[in-house]
Amino acid sequence: FVVRFGQFVLFTIITERLSKRLREALYSKILTYHIGWFDEEKNQPGALTSLLSADVQAVEGLTGTTLGLIIQCFASFAFGMVIAFFASWKITLITLGIAPILVFTGKFQARFQKGSSGLTDSAFKQSGSLISEAVSSMRTAVSYTHLRAHETGRNIVCRLLLEKK
Repeated sequence: FVVRFGQFVLFTIITERLSKRLREALYSKILTYHIGWFDEEKNQPGALTSLLSADVQAVEGLTGTTLGLIIQCFASFAFGMVIAFFASWKITLITLGIAPILVFTGKFQARFQKGSSGLTDSAFKQSGSLISEAVSSMRTAVSYTHLRAHETGRNIVCRLLLEKK
């Protein structure tokens, strides 16, 4: 219990530090681009914000508790095989013969899940861009008409949703 908690805390600290450095590096790189680069549709503020968030979350997902769990699984497998060889080497050889089948099915499952997540990635970028544009438009409308923000925001969001259908 204590070791698992320590592993969780350490990998969380490492992940947070890495994601902070990654966000800073991506943001500073984005700031070095020419102003015309931001005029392209794929480089609008909402899409860039979604990109910063999604890419860093992907790295966090790999380096966080997932990496700790992978290390823990490999260590458990290795120590389990050593103990199994001492207990019964015949059954251990059968288990090692089945292990590639388990690895193949795990790889197939991971590939299947990765394929379905790629489809939603572009939808998240488009929605982030749309939301950013709507908030920007809402601020502009509020500043020109001096209306309350929630009334203007509700009207803009409803209009945008009806236009997309």
